[in-house]
Amino acid sequence: MHWPVWIPKSYNATIRLSAGHLCAPLSTQNGFSPSVPTAELQREVAGDYIRQFLSHEEIVINESSPDLILENTTTAKWTSVSVATAFMSPSSALCHQFSHRAAVAHQLTNVLHESFFEDGIKRATELAAYIKEHGRPVGPLHGLPVRLEDSVNVKGIDTTNGFIGRIDAPPKEDAELARILRSLDAIIYCKTAVPQASFAAETENNIIGYTTNAYNRLLSSGGSSGGECPLLALRGSVVGLGSDIGGSIRYPAALNGFFGLKLSYRHLPIEGVDRVMEGQDMVPFSWGPLSSSAAGLTLIVKSILAQEPWISDPRVVEIPWQNYVYEDFVQATKGGRQLVFGVMRNDGIVQPQPPISLGHKVIDWQPPSHEEANKLSMATWLFDGSEDVLKNLALSGEPIVDSVAQISGSKPGKQSTTSEIANTNIAIWRYRKKFMDYWNSTKDLTGTGRPVDAVIAPTYPYAVSVIPVITADKDVDVYPADFSPLILTLDDPEIQHGSPVGISIFGRRFQDEKILGILVALSSA
Repeated sequence: MHWPVWIPKSYNATIRLSAGHLCAPLSTQNGFSPSVPTAELQREVAGDYIRQFLSHEEIVINESSPDLILENTTTAKWTSVSVATAFMSPSSALCHQFSHRAAVAHQLTNVLHESFFEDGIKRATELAAYIKEHGRPVGPLHGLPVRLEDSVNVKGIDTTNGFIGRIDAPPKEDAELARILRSLDAIIYCKTAVPQASFAAETENNIIGYTTNAYNRLLSSGGSSGGECPLLALRGSVVGLGSDIGGSIRYPAALNGFFGLKLSYRHLPIEGVDRVMEGQDMVPFSWGPLSSSAAGLTLIVKSILAQEPWISDPRVVEIPWQNYVYEDFVQATKGGRQLVFGVMRNDGIVQPQPPISLGHKVIDWQPPSHEEANKLSMATWLFDGSEDVLKNLALSGEPIVDSVAQISGSKPGKQSTTSEIANTNIAIWRYRKKFMDYWNSTKDLTGTGRPVDAVIAPTYPYAVSVIPVITADKDVDVYPADFSPLILTLDDPEIQHGSPVGISIFGRRFQDEKILGILVALSSA
């Protein structure tokens, strides 16, 4: 367990009260260890390691895919209560036996900000009673446990965004995402860890400390949706939702070996989501699912869009689920017709590490400068001179963590003038037009008369979806003789050995169904 290095006296009791049931030692009952081994002694805690703390029934349920769980809950083969208790445990039991998977996952890797297991089990009990009486499920996600990233408001549950000063100030209403999931009869049971300010490529804050990778606890889980994927790896969850502005879904998915999708901005509801820099709308965050399967991504997106979120959130574009596009690209990817993929070997900023470099046609993808895109994005994130981040830090007087300071700085910066904001926005639109023109120009290279269908690329940070591929192998993944890093070499073969490796597949804006179709087909190949 990684405890925060710094906790102000005024918040010490609050932190322990709000997270005490998560930070308690593992019970020695049922073969549990009285303490968590260090990362040096036990790097990997997924798979067989975590299974030793669980019953056979729990393992069968936890390690099923989202669609299989749903098939069993909607046919009453499994009760929603048995599924819920396999993932969560009522808080009254936690102090005595930390017995269920989401709780154990947190103990091992620091993945949760909030748990409300009793609420989840209560709802599961109601759903079980309904299907027993009526012989049919209530809603289309009947009894499916779904986790949410911390920044999604859940009524009565803290949304801290990793700031100590936001503890004990819960929202009074559900965010639209939470409301819709409840209406579908999914069971919401926890909120996963994010970095301080929910804005960094690794997950660290002064409330729970550092979130580690379940396959190698010497490595990061990524960020900002950094609690999502270790929880998936430890099967304390099978599907959930995270946010992404510069890689926050895709980076954790790639580092932890899972499927992730950043949907197009305005495709899923963001009403009631609490984020730093709210109001910055030129390079905004988007929502998307992370799951143990590509089918799990599709299940969540399709279910939410069926509820017509554009009716309740004015920022959502009215684009219903396009099943014909999805099915078309499932079949095309399986060989129904030839597709053409652009392949980006590197982005001109970072040279891919060896594990990344390893029917359909491919062409080299050489888009406009990503360095220019990075500078424009950074400019928008600092429009307010980091005022919002520093204001939240000031609520408690806590220090800024290093990974956030690298982006925001630790002192107030210059706030952009109206003219500077306007000029940056114009430059962004010009860059987008340049990128669009390049994409369209590839029709002269594909041989199909149309531009590339999608692009395959290293995952971070310029990507849309992630598909797990292999694990790093220190004996195979060696640098070629002519390898020359563009900035610095980060890969340590000994530490990286055995870690998951993913690649990204991305398409054009609002082509989410196309990308999901490709992911589902590739994952079943």
